[in-house]
Amino acid sequence: MKNSSKIVPFIVGSSIIALSFYYFSSIWLYIILSAIISLIGRPLVHLLSRVKIGKIRINKGISAGISLMLFWTVLFLFLRFFLPLIASEAQELSKVNIVAIEEHFQSNIDSFQQFTEKIAIDKNDVKLKPYLQRKFKSILDLSHMKSFFSNLVGTIGNIFIAIFAISFISFFFLKDEKLLLNGLLTLAPESKVIQIRAMILKIVKLLSRYFTGLILEVSSIIFIVTVGLWIVGIDFSHAIVIGLVAGFLNVVPYVGPLIGMAFGSVIAIATELTEGVPDNLFPIFIGVIAIFLIAQLIDNFILQPLIYSNSVNATPLEIFLVILMAGTVGGISGMILAIPIYTILRVIAKETLSQFKMVEKLTKNI
Repeated sequence: MKNSSKIVPFIVGSSIIALSFYYFSSIWLYIILSAIISLIGRPLVHLLSRVKIGKIRINKGISAGISLMLFWTVLFLFLRFFLPLIASEAQELSKVNIVAIEEHFQSNIDSFQQFTEKIAIDKNDVKLKPYLQRKFKSILDLSHMKSFFSNLVGTIGNIFIAIFAISFISFFFLKDEKLLLNGLLTLAPESKVIQIRAMILKIVKLLSRYFTGLILEVSSIIFIVTVGLWIVGIDFSHAIVIGLVAGFLNVVPYVGPLIGMAFGSVIAIATELTEGVPDNLFPIFIGVIAIFLIAQLIDNFILQPLIYSNSVNATPLEIFLVILMAGTVGGISGMILAIPIYTILRVIAKETLSQFKMVEKLTKNI
């Protein structure tokens, strides 16, 4: 009877939470994003709270407000800088001289066409030049970008609501670190409050270090790719766009860097074709590939061990297998969320399943 009296409220409470996630998914998303912002901004709040102006110490409310304003200012300046570059890049790509490219590679196309006609059963089946024309034009087709911006304008109201909601929630999470903790503890049984409190504090500490490290990784990739492409001869305005895209795609484990390399190679080469085909096109292409490979070597052997080993205390093999399984289950989204979710599960397992040898081995460093 005692067990049933405990189980029924648990089932009811779990059902209410599940329904709230379903019906108020956007609100929960605001809360999750606010929690991430608070994890990133927490070290700055702590630093500002130690500052004294005369005999007056800056309180948590002012520290939280300054941290939040700094976050949005950096984001605004980034968008203010990045979006015009994207527009400029799109305009530059529209200037690619397709006719000159066709003329330059005409002999190669003709030779390959003759070869394919010899081995083809039906000579009319193989039309290489029109095929290459269609493919090249489709790569440089910017109609999807116009559609994207049209949809963006249509949802501008929702964006402002989201910014206000996230800012409001983030401010209180930054001001009072225990607010989120206490909110989560209200869902915990009284007998487990101390254990769950310890788990949440450990999770917050590890995730804060992880997100801080992730920002360092993205910034480093942006810097390496941008400077590297500029050195090999890509105009800086193009190099910075490629670097920014490569940096943010790098957040997607394993697949992101490959997409970034493909994108960077296409953009770097296409921007060199506005006046025809330059003589140094092949060396530029090799240089672009080399820069991306160097960036990935630095990321794989320096940045990722620093972030994953020191922030979430997991080995590279663990991380690889976790990301592989998460990608199988959830695709790209699963790969992005794999490390934070794995960190949370490891902490929970350490506190609740430490009697198992496998769990003890996997969680010994946290």
